[in-house]
Amino acid sequence: MEVESSVAKLRRDGDPEQVQAWLEELRDGFAEASEQAAEAVDEVESSQRAERRKAENAVVCLRAIGAAFGRALQEPVLA
Repeated sequence: MEVESSVAKLRRDGDPEQVQAWLEELRDGFAEASEQAAEAVDEVESSQRAERRKAENAVVCLRAIGAAFGRALQEPVLA
């Protein structure tokens, strides 16, 4: 929900082409961050269950945010 309201504000106040570029950068940035975080999860020892679970949750959150920006790119741009 937070992503959607932020995107709506950007679209209301910004240049449509610039907004699309920002959305692409955000989507790509979160995708890269989630991949790096997923790799870091593998470095957390399996005996540290709580820490590993927190790291896995962070990956899920990063992927969800990236997906939300990806969905926003699919929405029609109103000029």
